[in-house]
Amino acid sequence: MIKYQILCVDDEEGFLPIYHKLLENLPYEVLSFSSCIKALEHIKQNKKKIIYIFSDYRMEEMSGVEFRKQVNEVEDNIPFSLVTGFYNLELAKTAMEFQINSFLNKPVNGNELKNLINTLGEKRKNALKEDNDMVLSFIEESFPMLEEIEELIISLEANPESESILNTYFRLLHTIKGTASCVGLINIPKFTHKYEDLVVKLKNKELTLNSIIAETLLKGLDQLKYMYAEAKKGLFEVNIENALLIFDMSTIAKESPLINNVEPTTPKGQSTPIENKNSEDKIGVTQTMLDDFMELSGQLTVIRNTLIKNALLLEQRYFGDNEIEVLQDSLSDMHKVSSILQKNISEMRKVSLETIYKPLKRVVRDSSKLLNKNIDFQIEGESLRVDTAIGKALSNSLVHLIRNSIDHGIEIPSKRTELGKKSSGTISLKSFQDGDIITIMLADDGNGLNINKIKQKAIEKKLFTEDELSKMTEQKLFSIIFNSGFSTAQQVTDISGRGVGMDMVKNSIEAINGKIIIDSKLGQGSKFILSFPVPKSVLIIKSLMVKLQNESFSVPLENVSEVVRIENYKTSNLCYKIEGSLILKHQEELISLLDLNKILYKRSYHDQCDTLDIVIVKGDDFKYGIIVDEILDIEEIVVKKFSKHFRSTKYFMGITNVGTNGLALILDLSLIAKVSQLKQLEEENIVSIQSKSTSSEQKDFMQFNLKESKNYAILLDTVSRLEEIMSSELETSGDVYLVRYRGEIMPILFIEQQLNLIKTDKNLTEHYPDKLKIIVVNQNNKKFGIVVDEILDIGSSLSTINTQNIDRDGIVGTVFIESKTITILDINFLIKTYIPFKPEKIELAA
Repeated sequence: MIKYQILCVDDEEGFLPIYHKLLENLPYEVLSFSSCIKALEHIKQNKKKIIYIFSDYRMEEMSGVEFRKQVNEVEDNIPFSLVTGFYNLELAKTAMEFQINSFLNKPVNGNELKNLINTLGEKRKNALKEDNDMVLSFIEESFPMLEEIEELIISLEANPESESILNTYFRLLHTIKGTASCVGLINIPKFTHKYEDLVVKLKNKELTLNSIIAETLLKGLDQLKYMYAEAKKGLFEVNIENALLIFDMSTIAKESPLINNVEPTTPKGQSTPIENKNSEDKIGVTQTMLDDFMELSGQLTVIRNTLIKNALLLEQRYFGDNEIEVLQDSLSDMHKVSSILQKNISEMRKVSLETIYKPLKRVVRDSSKLLNKNIDFQIEGESLRVDTAIGKALSNSLVHLIRNSIDHGIEIPSKRTELGKKSSGTISLKSFQDGDIITIMLADDGNGLNINKIKQKAIEKKLFTEDELSKMTEQKLFSIIFNSGFSTAQQVTDISGRGVGMDMVKNSIEAINGKIIIDSKLGQGSKFILSFPVPKSVLIIKSLMVKLQNESFSVPLENVSEVVRIENYKTSNLCYKIEGSLILKHQEELISLLDLNKILYKRSYHDQCDTLDIVIVKGDDFKYGIIVDEILDIEEIVVKKFSKHFRSTKYFMGITNVGTNGLALILDLSLIAKVSQLKQLEEENIVSIQSKSTSSEQKDFMQFNLKESKNYAILLDTVSRLEEIMSSELETSGDVYLVRYRGEIMPILFIEQQLNLIKTDKNLTEHYPDKLKIIVVNQNNKKFGIVVDEILDIGSSLSTINTQNIDRDGIVGTVFIESKTITILDINFLIKTYIPFKPEKIELAA
C-alpha cells in the first residue's frame, strides 16, 4: 500500500520538527528537507506520492518562489504553500503565476496546515490514488510477461535462429512499453524502447546472438524487474540514466564485462516478488486447477444422470416405496449443488470488463494529447463479466487498437473542420453477449482505411504482388494491416510505427478462437468487431451421437443446425456433384457436404446406397453438412481432453464416456472444415452450382416489419443507411413530412398508410413511437426515409419473385426466405406516387 507524503522545506532546521509535531496525527508520511536541491531530487522520484508541499519563502539556495517554479517543471499540480512573515500585491501576483495556493505566517498554525491538507491535499490524494491504482494494476497484471521473457531468452540462447521466439519476445516488450506509457509511466517505456531496439537488431539480422548479447538481454530484464519492484512500492520513476548504458553498442561490441554501475537489480535468474493487493484476502489458484474442478463437477453430473435413470427404473419396479422417493429427493438436491458448483467455478474464472476498460481512458487522454487531437471516448457494456482468457486478450489488444484509431484514424481538428465534421473525434467501445458469443465493437468516425494506400504499402514491403491484391475481397485487403511488419506510419514513435501492434492483436484474439472483422468506409470511419466464443470451461455439453463403421462419435449440439435425410438422392434435384464433391440445395441455400467415412476411414460408402443421413452444422462463415452412417440420440457428455501424446490428431477435440464404459471421439467441426478447405470450395463453385440448380439470380433483401403487418422487404441495392430519428425532429411542408438530414431535406414516407394497411385521421406521428426507425433509400440521387416498426435482417433468395398474389399497387410480389413468405415492396412506385412534388423546391424555415 502506498504511503502518501507531505513535504516540509525550510533551511532553518530548527523549524522542521515543528511540522512533524503539528502533523503527527495525520495518516501521511511527513518528510522534511533543509535543502531545496535534495527536496527536488526526492520529488522527481516520488511525485506520485506527494500530496502537499510547505516551503519557507526566504532560503539561501533559492527562494520559495523559485523552488515552486522548479517543482512545477517536475509536477505542476502538487498543492503548495509558502511560509512567510509578510506578503504584498507583487507577491500575490507571483503566487497566481506559479500556482502557489496560500501564504502562511511563521511560525505556522497547526489548524491552518490541517485544513489545507484536508481540502487540497485530500483532493490531490484521490486523484493520485486513481492513477496509482492503474499503475499498480499494470505492474501486477504484466509481471508474468517478465517471467515469460526470461524463459524466451534462455530458449533463444539454445535456438538463436528461431524467428517465432524472437517475435514473441518482441511482442511482449512492445506490449509492456505501450501499456506502461498508457498508465502514465515515463522511464519504463523509455527503458523498454531501448530494449526493443536491441531485439530489433536481432530480428533484422544486424546482430548475431552470442553469450555477451544474451547476457545483455538478461541484464535488461533484471533492470525491468527492479523497476517493477520499485513501482510496487510507489517509486514509479527510478533513475535509468546509468541503466540505459546496458544497451550501449560500443560496450557490447568490445565483449568486455557489462556495465556494473547501473541501478541495483535483483540477482540474475531470480524474480522480484510482487505482492498482490490485499494479499491477506487473496489466494493464488491456477486456471488448470479450476478446470480440474470443473471436470470433476462434470463427471458428477454424468453420474447423477445415470443414477436418475436407475432411480426411475426402481420407482417403476417398487412403486410407492418411500425409500425410493427419498432417493429421488436426494438426487434432486445433488443436482442443485452440482449446478451451483459449476456456476461458482465459472464465475471464479471471470473478470469485469470495467477493470480492463478503466485504463483505456488514460490511453485516449495521453495519446490524443500527444497528437494534439480532441477525442470523445464512449464506453458501453463495461459491467459485462468475461472469462479470464478473454480479459487477457482484450487487455493486450484494445490498447493497440485504440492507439491505432487515434494515430491513423481520427483527423486533427482543423482537418475535421474542413471536412465538415465536428472538431472532436469520437471513439466508441461497446460490449455485449449474445448467447455463447461475446462481441466487442470499437468504432471511430475518422478517415477510415485507405485501400489504395494499403495496397501500395503491401507491394512496397513485398507482402503481396499486384496480381494477388487485385483478386482480394475488401475484407481481405483490410486484414493486411494485421500482417507482421506492416505499417503505414512514416516514423517510429511510442504511439506506432513498428508494425507489430496489430499483428499482436490478431494473434491474441485468434489464440482463444476469437475473430476480428473490419468495417471501414473511407472518410467516414472504421469499426473493429471482435467476437469470442464463451470458453468451454464447463466441460459438460449436449451432444448429438452419430455412428460410423459401427463406432460412436459425438457432435457438439451447439454446432448442429438441423438433421436431414435425403431419400433417392441420386435422382433428386437436391444434390449435385461438382468436381467430385457433393453439394446440397436445402431451403434456398447451397450447402457443401463432407463424407466423414472418406475423411476418417479413407473410403466412402454413400455411392452404394440411395439414402443420405446428413448433419448440417454451422461453420465459421457458412453452413456445411457431414454425411454419417446413422444418427442416434442426444446425450449430455463430459469432454475429456487428449493427453499431450495425442494432440497431433486434427479431427477431434476430445473423448467422452458413453454407455457402459464405452468411449466416443468428439468431432472438432471447425478443424474438419478447415482441413477440408470448405471455404475455398464454396467460393470457387458457387456460380457453377447456381447455374445448374436454377436459372434465377440471387437477390439480397432488407427485411422489416411494419406497425400492423409483418414480413416485408425491399431490394438491398436501394438501401443507403439505417437510421433512428426523433419524431419531434420532423417538420412539414403541406402534407409532406420532412427532416433535415446530412445537409439535405429528406422526405419521410409512412408507407403503411400508402398501402392502406392502416387508416387514421390523426397526425400520422401519433401512431408511432417517439423514436422512429428509418430505412434511407436513394432514388434519382435523392434520399427518402421509409418509416418501419422493426428492422430485421438481410435475406437472400435464388427464387424468382412470385407476382401472382399481388392485391394492391406498391407491391412487387412475394419471395421465399428462410421458410417464410416475404412481401416485396415496389419502392420506386411508392416514392413516385407519394405526392406530386419536386424535393429540390421544398424549403424549410431557417
